[in-house]
Parts: sequence; structure tokens; C-alpha cells
Amino acid sequence: MKLPDKKTIKNLKDLASLGQKVVLVIGICVLFFYFLSEQIAPDNLSLGDAFLLIMAALGFGIVMLVGIIYGLVGSIAIVQLMIVIVNWLKKVNKVSLVPLWQGKLMIWISIIFLLLTTILVVMGERSGTASDMKLEQTVLCFLAIGILLLGSVFLKREGEEPRGLTANFVLAVVMIVTPLLVFHPAVMNITMVVLGVRSSPGSLVVIDNSAYPGIEEVLKESGFNIRFCQLPSSNAWGTTDARVVWNGGGETSFVNFIDPSSTDQTQYTMSIPIPKASLHVFRPWHWKMVCDNTLSGHND
Repeated sequence: MKLPDKKTIKNLKDLASLGQKVVLVIGICVLFFYFLSEQIAPDNLSLGDAFLLIMAALGFGIVMLVGIIYGLVGSIAIVQLMIVIVNWLKKVNKVSLVPLWQGKLMIWISIIFLLLTTILVVMGERSGTASDMKLEQTVLCFLAIGILLLGSVFLKREGEEPRGLTANFVLAVVMIVTPLLVFHPAVMNITMVVLGVRSSPGSLVVIDNSAYPGIEEVLKESGFNIRFCQLPSSNAWGTTDARVVWNGGGETSFVNFIDPSSTDQTQYTMSIPIPKASLHVFRPWHWKMVCDNTLSGHND
């Protein structure tokens, strides 16, 4: 086997170094916009927290990749219907998708994806546990990305030369960024839940007895009727009317308390910093916790 020459090795090293810098920059941007959207300012971040930047970038990239693939597959049936209508109206210079996205099998897969997504969104909205995931906005955003990509990058016209790689890349970036700006999907929220930085909907948030009195007083004086329950053995207090929005680096965690009387359209929240050592998050799988004076639970 022939080994690569020194120039090739140097180019590979330069590419790897550039990749590391890009990942870090993306991670910093993701965290910055997340801090900005949640209006939090973590303290005492260490150099070791740089690993979190890398994980944030990778997590965000994975969520975006999965979402874009879903959008492409889910929108095939919609785009194919649009193509049939356009070709029927035009008669000349007909358009079609590239072979990768053609065929009855792809159309049926797309229809199944759309049906499953509809069921998921309806179940999520009825359960009331996925409000901060913005299921409708997130699904519509990725479907819009899929439609725009299929209708521009993966569409070919009779008698026209295909665009170059650079032009397709620029066009794809525009088609991805535009729906993100319009729909504001919960991509960052989903990423932070995956990383364990943000608590998932329905999690039990437990606060030590040392920190609870001050928090309870602030909430009560602000008119928030948060339902707490006391855990007898530890004297700690728990609630499901809260979402931990930052439980990563630093010594302070940030919690959004959600007034039970609020709705998704007019949600009343209050963000309170809590020492990380005084905060614990529990997310039982397939089990819904109810924390109202006493702690109880049942299967989802």
C-alpha cells in the first residue's frame, strides 16, 4: 500500500485543525444564542467546559442533520404533487426530481412519515409535556427546508445544464437558514435536552431545603402558584412546574418556573438562579410524575 506523501499529510492535518476550530466556533455560537434566548449568564465556567462547546456543536449538527433528512423524505410526496401540477400546466421544459428521490416507494415512505409526524404532534400537544419543544413549528420548519431543497437543489429541468457544486452549496445554505429564521424551531432546546443541560418536559425538579424557602417566597410574592411537594425523608421540595434551562458548567443552575394557569400561547415563567449543588433533576421513563402537595405518579 502506498503511503500518502508529506504534502497530503500536511493538508490532512490542516483540514483536521480547521475542522476543530469550526466545531468550537459553532459550539460557542450555539451556546451564545441559547444563553441569549433564555437570558441567562452562567458563572465560573472553566477550561474543562470547552468540552461542552464541542458537544453542543456536535449535538446541534446531529439534530439539524436528522431534521433535514426527515424534511427531505417527508416532503417528497408534497413536491411530487407540485411537480405533476407544474408539468401539466407548462407542457414544455418539464421538471423532475433527481433519481435519488423518485419512485413510488419514496412517495409511500414520505406519506408514512407525514402520517406518523401528524400523530406525534397531536399526541405531544394533547399530553402538554412538549410545549418548549415547539413541535408544530419545528416540524413545519424542517418540512419547509425539505420542500425548498427538493424544489431548488434536487430539481432538474429539461434542456438546462445542472448548476455547479458551489452554486448548489450557497443555494442549500439559503434554503436551510431562511426557514430557521421564519419558524424559530426549538433546535437549540432539543440539543440542550440531548446533552442533559436542559431538563426534558415532565421532569421532576428537586430543590434542597436550604434553597427552597427563598425561592418559594419570591414565587409567592410574584403571584406564581407553583405546585410543590415535600419529600419526607430528605426534606427536599419537588415540582413538575419547572424547566431547568441550564445545568451545565459553572456553579449556578437556572430554572424557569412555569405557572400552571398559563397556556402555550401566554406562558408565564420566571427564571431563578439556584446553586447547582442544591438542584437535582429526575426524568422517569414511561412514568408521569405529579407533584401537588404530595408526590405521585402513573404510566404515561
